[in-house]
Amino acid sequence: MKKTWLLAGASVLALGFGCAMEGRERRADREMRPEERAEAPRAEQVEEVREELQEIAQGSQPGRIVEIEEDRMLMDPFEEEAGIAHFHLPPQVPIFGTDRFISRDELEPGTPVNVYFDIREDQDRPVIVGIEVLTPNEARRLDEEM
Repeated sequence: MKKTWLLAGASVLALGFGCAMEGRERRADREMRPEERAEAPRAEQVEEVREELQEIAQGSQPGRIVEIEEDRMLMDPFEEEAGIAHFHLPPQVPIFGTDRFISRDELEPGTPVNVYFDIREDQDRPVIVGIEVLTPNEARRLDEEM
């Protein structure tokens, strides 16, 4: 009889431990690992980058991307009188939207952006220091204002 209870108790204990481990694994699947959490861009980080660019950039220009290549970008500014803007595009430029960072691969002709740039004597065109991808509403508002 003791063996039966002992085996039954061990079975219940193993079953309970297995369920607890399975629940922990499922919970772990839903939660991010610390290194993933550190990489996950947050809206606060995006806002900090936007504010910093507004302070350090020599200028900014909203418009739509006409062409984008590895080291340059052409943009059609929302300003009607302005012609096509030619920019130097360094490899490590922050690109962001309303609440997240964006891959350079997501930029394509027609994308509404606000380009933050600097004028440098060693470059023949303005150098992009940051790109903000605009929402359709932001783009429409800026386009109407200009």
